[in-house]
Amino acid sequence: MTPLPEFPSVPTLKTLPARGELRRMIENSPADAGKSQRLALYIKGPKGAVQFVVYRFKLRGVDKTLPADLGYHSPVPMYANHSAMRGQCHLLDGGTCYYDGSGLAAHAFYAKAQAQESADAVWAMLEEYYHEVFDDVALPVPSVEDDVLPVPGAKKGER
Repeated sequence: MTPLPEFPSVPTLKTLPARGELRRMIENSPADAGKSQRLALYIKGPKGAVQFVVYRFKLRGVDKTLPADLGYHSPVPMYANHSAMRGQCHLLDGGTCYYDGSGLAAHAFYAKAQAQESADAVWAMLEEYYHEVFDDVALPVPSVEDDVLPVPGAKKGER
């Protein structure tokens, strides 16, 4: 039994019912006239998003699944010299994205996922990864003062 969702044959981005503040999303991108597919599972929350990506293809007539990436999308840098990605991030509502991920971590995640009984268990694993990445991250919260241009010579709080 495979715990991953089925691979549809047309491009899709589907948002599943939210669990608290976290949303589950599935993105499928078929390629090569349906001979290969990219499946991404996303957990999106108030601090960013995490993803697990696999590719499925036929090799000599045999279906193969290749875990490709386990990573995160953050609106703030997560470490020193963390560079922002170019362009807009669809997982961060078009905002700036600081991404990092690992193919090796994807292989370990996939091996653990294969031992699970259901797709719900895989989603729970991905939610756990979200919390590992973002629970200790303090996002900048704009204040009213940030929205007001300072007046030369004014003291803090004066306008």
